[in-house]
Amino acid sequence: MINARLYPLNYEGIASLLSISLYNQLVSQHTIDLDAFDLAKTYIGILIHLMMQPSDRINTIDKAIFVALYISDKIHVNLNMEDIETIIEDPAEIGLGIPVTRIFQVVASVASTCPDASIRFFAYHLVRKFLAFGNEQVKVFLYQELLDGCPFPSMKTAAIGILKDQIDRSFQDDKSVFASPLVIDVFFPLIFRVNKDWSQRPSEFWNDYSHVMQALNLYYYLLLKDKHNKTAIWTSQNISKMNKEYLTPIRNCLDTISVVPINNDNRMYITQIDLLRDSLDKVMQVIKKGNLSGF
Repeated sequence: MINARLYPLNYEGIASLLSISLYNQLVSQHTIDLDAFDLAKTYIGILIHLMMQPSDRINTIDKAIFVALYISDKIHVNLNMEDIETIIEDPAEIGLGIPVTRIFQVVASVASTCPDASIRFFAYHLVRKFLAFGNEQVKVFLYQELLDGCPFPSMKTAAIGILKDQIDRSFQDDKSVFASPLVIDVFFPLIFRVNKDWSQRPSEFWNDYSHVMQALNLYYYLLLKDKHNKTAIWTSQNISKMNKEYLTPIRNCLDTISVVPINNDNRMYITQIDLLRDSLDKVMQVIKKGNLSGF
């Protein structure tokens, strides 16, 4: 018999034990009465609470991530906007619940802030899994959440790469919104932003360097991929707008922050500036070639 005074059990301890038991049943192929989706709806509230532990509680967070990832491998659904507005039962808060969108936000937070690189990696894959569960309307909404609403710069940068993969797959489907002008109209304003402080405060620029490189890579990819101008990326208006509002300011910023003495402390920065200039040159070469060929 458990003595509550001598052997106290808090919610996190019970949830961890349940997660371990659930994981063991799944791995050992024991029969579970619920299918994977029902299983997720039943236990996700517990898993989310484990994920929301302080980032140093790795031995708690990892149980939730691995169980959620394992369950996600067994789920085959096509969620719509009504589905993701559903409130999931929260066993820790009687009478309250967790919105499905909150689940996505918590997983993205773990993928961005957990000090353990392996857990960040698996949480990142869980973010991809979550995106795959939605129809295109849901996907657009969740990408907007990552690119604009997410408070973590590393996840915003990673989201550009995930979006690029989504666009690449969508070019095989003429009806997909990810191979349409929506990409330019909705996502470009969220991705291609210039910080006015870059030139005055180079540290701000270096904080955003990875994001700038990912953004340029996406633009370069689309210029090469969209040979039939499905996204309207090759219209003169969009080419001119990108050059004026993003490419030229980036180049001017590089010209400003590169005027510093070269020494061992900033040699790495000089290399990164060269890489970024090379990316800008590649973009401009593709644009020039496209203009000559009739775009």
